Amino acid sequence: MLLKGEVQFREYVWDYDVDGGATGDLQMRPADGLPEALPEGCLVKDAVVVTEEALTTSGSPTLTFGTLTDSDGFLADAMAALTNVNSVVRAGEKDGALLWDSTADAKKAYRVPSTANSQKPALNIGTAALTGGKLRMILELYNPGSGVGDLS
Repeated sequence: MLLKGEVQFREYVWDYDVDGGATGDLQMRPADGLPEALPEGCLVKDAVVVTEEALTTSGSPTLTFGTLTDSDGFLADAMAALTNVNSVVRAGEKDGALLWDSTADAKKAYRVPSTANSQKPALNIGTAALTGGKLRMILELYNPGSGVGDLS
């Protein structure tokens, strides 16, 4: 449950041993026991991705993070920044149309719509498959108080 005026963090995981590493959009799994979908109407204010196990590949993949309908909306072109254990990248360090305005060089927020696939955090693996690794994405959410009160 995300109450009006509340800030909350949600964590999502991609683990090669569980999720595989084929190219395409992969919905990330919630790591914190909360629902997999982001609450409708909330604002995603920030995204941080941490490498928990080193990423391996036999090619030159691209990695982007967003939702199933906008796979590079939070972070685009993040592979080089996430290769090693304990690597960290956040919105603004890499472009992401939903959280960063490249023209103004400023943060912005993503208001989660009612469309189901726009509520589901995703990792997009492009160009070449991954052959190992584990990533954790941490999203900062805020309920702006649209009168709904409970956005759970």
